Amino acid sequence: MPGLREWLVTGKWKRFFDQSALQRGTAYASARYIREDKARSDFMPQGVIIGGLIHGNAPRPYETDLLFRKVRDAWTVDPDCSCPVGYFCKHSVGLLAFIAAEMSKSVSSGSHHFDIKLGDWLREIETAAAVATLPQMVPMEKPEKRFLAYCIESPLHRSDSALNFVLRVGSHVKDGKVLISDTRSQADLSNPPKYMTHGDLIAAAIYHKRHRKFYLRGDMPFEGSDWEDLLAAVFASGNFYFGKESYETKNSDRYI
Repeated sequence: MPGLREWLVTGKWKRFFDQSALQRGTAYASARYIREDKARSDFMPQGVIIGGLIHGNAPRPYETDLLFRKVRDAWTVDPDCSCPVGYFCKHSVGLLAFIAAEMSKSVSSGSHHFDIKLGDWLREIETAAAVATLPQMVPMEKPEKRFLAYCIESPLHRSDSALNFVLRVGSHVKDGKVLISDTRSQADLSNPPKYMTHGDLIAAAIYHKRHRKFYLRGDMPFEGSDWEDLLAAVFASGNFYFGKESYETKNSDRYI
């Protein structure tokens, strides 16, 4: 399997995008639109997250995250952008094309011909990609009993029919039951907890995008439209629960 660097430079990522996004996104593949000072790359087992700010015609830049994963010995990319399109948009194409072009320059010349910040960022990405492609040494440890629980629940102190969509921490207990804690999970993509699976990373990315879109500070109301992508990812995880909010952490029967 090729490394992430080779996969990017050879343009194999393009098959995930439609022709319109590819054509429109190419124009964004320059330092004029990609601001590397806000970009990052994060390490995770068998994957890499790369993010950046994309400046265009909008008053504020769009935040674009690219989640690269190895699936059946092949790289895949799952983009998430704060623009109205959201997924597999022209801004994602622009960021991918920009990274690939700059990496290609370093391959052909043996050095980076761009400013120090961008050079450091690209070297960080390359290091993360190299780590992600190494054989994973799995230590002997107890199986993870916790998991990310996706809960649609009735909030406390509300007498109407309002529902919230909440990420919580669940766990499997000895008697075979499931305990859903009152603890809310941050589901941080930059530093995912051990109980998050690769499927959770996709669901969490969609969740956080929706949270940003509606400028939410607390729990997410389960209302409105455009839930299809998030619910599809949640159902695929098998950890979907319906119940009511409570501070009785020992009461596992409040969710079904």
